[in-house]
Amino acid sequence: MQMLLETHRIFWLVGVAIAINFICSVWAYAAHRRGRNTLGPVFWALLAVAQAAMVLQIVTGGILWVNGLRPKTSLHYLYGFLVLLTVVSQYGLKPGGRLRAWVSRQGGGFREPLVMALLCLFLAGLIARAYTTGLWGR
Repeated sequence: MQMLLETHRIFWLVGVAIAINFICSVWAYAAHRRGRNTLGPVFWALLAVAQAAMVLQIVTGGILWVNGLRPKTSLHYLYGFLVLLTVVSQYGLKPGGRLRAWVSRQGGGFREPLVMALLCLFLAGLIARAYTTGLWGR
């Protein structure tokens, strides 16, 4: 159980996810400012690395919870749940994703770069906040 807890606390894993989401946010915003309608496969591959890191965090956190370990504050659950929803949204908005298909059918045009810039920036902040509430309880 201690190894699982240490895995959940690994800063570089969280740091990589924050950094990649921030980089992807800047990348997507730059693409939006240049008038591009889509983001390339390298963007989505890079984002998949950050998503994998967050899935590992969510799974280890869930296992710790099932085994009776609790964070210092219940806000950690809120931020963890919001991280999960945002990662699922990012995944669903990738080319060929179900959420993307649904959003595209709603009309009004889907601005992939702008939406992804906002989601990635939001997620970078959420991950940082979730980490601090789990680590320090604030």
